[in-house]
Amino acid sequence: AVNLHTLLSLHGLVMCLAVESVREYLTRVAGKALWRSRDKRGGQVEDQRFFETAHAALRKKRGTTPYYMKYADWRGRQSMKRIFTILYRLAPQLRSELRTANGIDAAQRFMTVQCVRNAIIHQRGAVEGEWLLGLQKHERRFVESFLQRTPLHKEKRLVPNEEQVQAAVIQLCALSNVVYRELSLAHGMSVEYTPG
Repeated sequence: AVNLHTLLSLHGLVMCLAVESVREYLTRVAGKALWRSRDKRGGQVEDQRFFETAHAALRKKRGTTPYYMKYADWRGRQSMKRIFTILYRLAPQLRSELRTANGIDAAQRFMTVQCVRNAIIHQRGAVEGEWLLGLQKHERRFVESFLQRTPLHKEKRLVPNEEQVQAAVIQLCALSNVVYRELSLAHGMSVEYTPG
C-alpha cells in the first residue's frame, strides 16, 4: 500500500521499489542455492518443524525447488538477516566480499535501507529516535541524511533526494552482483555476467 507521503516523494517510491526488488532477488537466490545444496553441508533447513507446521502442504514436497523457495521466503519475511545467514553458509567468501573499502558491510546497509523503506511506506517517513539510537554511528548518519522537513509534517521525515536514491540503487545492484558472483563460484558455476 502506497500512502500520500510516498507518492509525494517519487524518489522515495523508486527507492522502495528497488529495495523490494533486491529483497525478492536475494530471497529467491537463497531458495535456489539451498535446493542446489540440499544434499551437502550448508543446504539444511533450520527450524524445519516450525516451517512445515506453518506450511503443511509442503511437507510432501520436501527436497523440491518449491519447498526451498517457500522456505527462503518464510525466512526472509522473518528477517533478511536470516537470508544473509543462509547465503554466508552457502558461499563462505560472501561475507568478506560484502565489506566495502570503507568498512561498511553491504548486507547491513541493505537492511538499513530496508528499514528506511519500511518507515517510508508504513510510517509516512517518520523515524523513531529509539531506532536511530540502535544503529551504528555510520548507519545513523546515513539514515539522518534522508531526513528533511516536508509541507505535510511539522517534524522531519525520511524523504530521499535524487542523488541519495541513485547511490542507494547503485549499492543495491552492486550487492546483488556480488551475491550472484560468490554463489556461482561457490557452486562451481561460471560467472556469466560481469558489469562493465
